[in-house]
Amino acid sequence: MKTNEFLWVSLAGIALIFSACDKDDPNPNGRPDTTTCLHSVMIDDQSYIDLFEDLNVEKTTTANALVHDKLGYIFTYKDYVFVLEETTDRLFKYKKNINRLEKSGNTVLLPAKSATNAMAFLNDHKGYITASGTGKVIVFNPSSMTILKEIDLSRYAIGEGDNNPEPIGIIIRDNLLYVTLWQAKSLSNPNPGGHIAIINTVTDEPVKMISDYRAGMIGSGGPAGDPFIDENGDIYFYCSGGFGYSSENDGLLRVKKGETEFDKSYYFPIKGQSIEGIAGNAADYMYPKVYAGSGKLYTYLNVSANASNPPDYVNDKSMQPFELDIYGKTFCKLDLPPTTGWSACVGIYDNYIVFGMAGEQGIGYYLYDYKTGKVIGKKVSTQGSPFYFAKF
Repeated sequence: MKTNEFLWVSLAGIALIFSACDKDDPNPNGRPDTTTCLHSVMIDDQSYIDLFEDLNVEKTTTANALVHDKLGYIFTYKDYVFVLEETTDRLFKYKKNINRLEKSGNTVLLPAKSATNAMAFLNDHKGYITASGTGKVIVFNPSSMTILKEIDLSRYAIGEGDNNPEPIGIIIRDNLLYVTLWQAKSLSNPNPGGHIAIINTVTDEPVKMISDYRAGMIGSGGPAGDPFIDENGDIYFYCSGGFGYSSENDGLLRVKKGETEFDKSYYFPIKGQSIEGIAGNAADYMYPKVYAGSGKLYTYLNVSANASNPPDYVNDKSMQPFELDIYGKTFCKLDLPPTTGWSACVGIYDNYIVFGMAGEQGIGYYLYDYKTGKVIGKKVSTQGSPFYFAKF
């Protein structure tokens, strides 16, 4: 089964031994009156999902957290939190009730071996889930928590004898669903090019597949921050190029508003660029990321010169926080420490970019004020390795 699980399992799961020593909660405090942060951390083979007050807390704990599989991906819609467990083929729904998450509706048992990755919501009664294990998109009702249908994308698979194009990322614009396809020969060995299936959300029928051969292995599953739409209504898609394991190029591609084909005038790669401030002046991919507006994308670049050979995903601190200008195609290294691939998430809270890291000051949330350009550094310690963060 060719899924994005290789990245999260190899980069995240194997290193959770470092946070296991915090498993016994040292300070089981009661809940605050209000909460504004939603996050998940990983300990051993489980993820712990919870709310906490704000970025002024000293440390988060897992005392009151919801416990899910370690690949429990979080997606939010209005006041609801949906947890998609990739390895167990289950979908959970919770509602925020002031300061806690309460179970809402039934648990959906998804088709076996779906290996689900990402989710998008059209409205209260229709949402979409990518299933890289089956080559389908699952259509479901987020209100009733029922499966409506499956959309088969096998017609778009490339490669001899392959009938699964591996749908991964997903986004909706103008009643069209854009589904990124990994088109992998094996886990880190993609077929050439970046490929996207476009689906009509009125009929749920596939319209076409578009392709661009400037970069390969398009899309990221789980809480990776892409595809995303900028203020102009343009969609940006990131191709990993196989996360440094393939000869395929990485880079951002774009589909402009009002168009359904790749913009041939736009391409922004990471690999092969001269980047100041890092070892070797080079990086080979970025992961994950968050778009903050005005062309500013905040992410981690993988600095291969800081990795072992072969890579040691437990100890290598090769992921460096960066600010990218997607319009000017420039890089700005942030004055924050690098982290390991198994502890690297990023989100936005008001004026702050929140980096969840295992940095030199310990495991937790490090802040950068992107309005003033001020580096705050580590602000919140976490019990467990940060996996997801959002203001909620």
